[in-house]
Amino acid sequence: MLINEVSIVETLDKHSFNTADHKVIMLFECYLRSKAIKTFSLISDLTYIVQNSARLLRAIFEIAMQKGCAELAVSTLSWCHMLEKRIMPGSHVMRQFSKDCSVGKLTNGKASITNYGYLSDEVIYHLERHHISLDLMYERNYPDLTRYVKHSLVDMHKFLSYVPRF
Repeated sequence: MLINEVSIVETLDKHSFNTADHKVIMLFECYLRSKAIKTFSLISDLTYIVQNSARLLRAIFEIAMQKGCAELAVSTLSWCHMLEKRIMPGSHVMRQFSKDCSVGKLTNGKASITNYGYLSDEVIYHLERHHISLDLMYERNYPDLTRYVKHSLVDMHKFLSYVPRF
């Protein structure tokens, strides 16, 4: 993947980019990792690149579906999901319910259960750290996780009900 080839630069300014390709990759990575950009010109470039790349990838996906190119369709759809939901390829499925993801918040009757309808970052961190799959989550078989996030298991099961089961 292109994102893994480039290391993130913590303080970005307009002089840190050598070529246009490098600039686009760095801006994509900053967007996906929710890094703050201070320069107005880079912010406008980021907005332009993200909006138009999502449109281009959707168009390529439609063309690939019409032509019957399955591999191209799968890769462009995965890039579309990465851009639209700000989720990296190796992330856990439940990350889409976090605050950092731009999917949107789920309504919640009790404000004390979750923070404004989002799954806490602590739960997602432990899900990714202990490699807990969706099958184990559906079976509620995760002994390593219960000792870390006992108070958030109700939240996790609430959000797990929104993920389709195959």
